[in-house]
This record gives sequence, structure tokens and C-alpha cells, in this order.
Amino acid sequence: MSEVDGLGDEAYVVTQQSTSSSDAGAYVILGVREGWMTYQSTWSEYVSSSSSDDPMTTDEATEMLEKSARATLTKMKE
Repeated sequence: MSEVDGLGDEAYVVTQQSTSSSDAGAYVILGVREGWMTYQSTWSEYVSSSSSDDPMTTDEATEMLEKSARATLTKMKE
């Protein structure tokens, strides 16, 4: 678990990256507290060895969730 600076009053991200000989995947949870409200966003991916796609890294998924959370919190304040 790591703290995310500059997002809400408090924000933390939990990541798990799995790579084995046959499959790869990732799991990311972003939790944000803004005043009285809590906001959670989760992303997961599973890529089998037969897939031609490369899995997204946990850093890429974390960046995507942070961007989404910033946009959501901005809209909620309008």
C-alpha cells in the first residue's frame, strides 16, 4: 500500500502484479477520502499466455485510476 499525494484529503493505492510462466495479470485498488466521502476504484486484468496483448503494468493502471479519480472529484465539486 502506498500513499497518493495531491488526491483528496487522503488517498492510497494497493497493487498486485502477477507473472507466471503461463499467465500474467494485475490488480489495483485506489481509495480516496475527500471530506465526508470515500471513493474507491478497482482495476484488474488477466492475460493468458495465448494472448497476443501485453498486460498493462500496475504503474499504468494506477496512473489511469488516479486520472479518473481526479476528474470524478472535480465533477463532484461543481
